[in-house]
Amino acid sequence: MQVDADGVISKLGRMIPEFGEGCDDVPLSIASGNVVSLMQDLESCIDGREIGELVSVAVPKLSLFAPNEREIILSRLSRDEYMGLIRLSISKAMIESGVDLLPDGIQIFDVSVNWDEMRLQFGGLAVEEARRAAWSNGPCKSAWEEWASSNDIDFESLELSLGLERNSKKLMGKTNGDRVRLQVKKGDRPIYGWGMMKNGDVGVVKAVDPDRSDVTVDFDSQSGWTGSGKELVLTSSPVFIFSEISVGDLVRLNPEEEGSFEGDFPWPKSLGHQIGEVHSIDHDDGTIGVKFPLMDQPFWISSRYAMKTTRKEAQEILARRVAETEGSVTDFGEEE
Repeated sequence: MQVDADGVISKLGRMIPEFGEGCDDVPLSIASGNVVSLMQDLESCIDGREIGELVSVAVPKLSLFAPNEREIILSRLSRDEYMGLIRLSISKAMIESGVDLLPDGIQIFDVSVNWDEMRLQFGGLAVEEARRAAWSNGPCKSAWEEWASSNDIDFESLELSLGLERNSKKLMGKTNGDRVRLQVKKGDRPIYGWGMMKNGDVGVVKAVDPDRSDVTVDFDSQSGWTGSGKELVLTSSPVFIFSEISVGDLVRLNPEEEGSFEGDFPWPKSLGHQIGEVHSIDHDDGTIGVKFPLMDQPFWISSRYAMKTTRKEAQEILARRVAETEGSVTDFGEEE
């Protein structure tokens, strides 16, 4: 996947208001520019390259074995060990391209493996929870400290460019032109009423009252709607979007993701075994609108909680559940 550098920097500028302001050599600009460059190098290590190829470069002895023998060897590793090997492989590929970042530092980019399809997935910096979880890991931060020092980058500026500095939330406060989503807890109502709005609607910020924390937003269904800033979630632009899911695809719950029924944009708990169809995609916050059978409205769900499936697989799952249900009924009748 080819990425336009100017487009990436523009997205980063929208995510971090201070980026690019002032002279060209301010620490934040240097840090952000280097991070963008680093991410592009990382992506080039993943896209279009087989996992086996990356691993063979990192562990030359593996190249002496046939592909099926390599699979047998790698199958003896635990998933954590396998991910450690993947990080080492990507790190070595990056070092070859001139970017010296130790394997532990790779975690911040949310690189994972789809264990069903045995392929690499690249989440970039899109998922805040993944960034912060990696950053709380000491070796990850140490790897970045060493990298920042070698590039003469102020570490606080680097944290800010990654969206991890403590005060970055304030700097990423809502401003005119931002896209926001209305998000009110179930059973509650907006402080000034719903108007023509409904939960989950996305609009553009037109005015911000810092004294009262009120935000005026233009939605498709109503212009000039005003609400509290706490009711509006900033759908900040991720630097990269890497998703295999498209409109029209069938999706099911991703069993590899923890906390799928909690947090922002969870998978509906009552529909944990259901398969839905993707009706829309919001690339700004990494969510998908999924329509389930017998449901009137689609649910907005974080794309990381969803896994692409096929109609054949959906039919097989349905047939299996029907058989299990019939078996349970038969067993109940025999007991009586």
